[in-house]
Amino acid sequence: MISSKLTVMSISEALFYSSFHTKGETTTDTAS
Repeated sequence: MISSKLTVMSISEALFYSSFHTKGETTTDTAS
């Protein structure tokens, strides 16, 4: 159950960062 929760978090996190990259690469570039 814990692993599944972590997977969901990883997916949502990946989608979150993905949307950030598409919206503005400059902002994410400075963040990372």
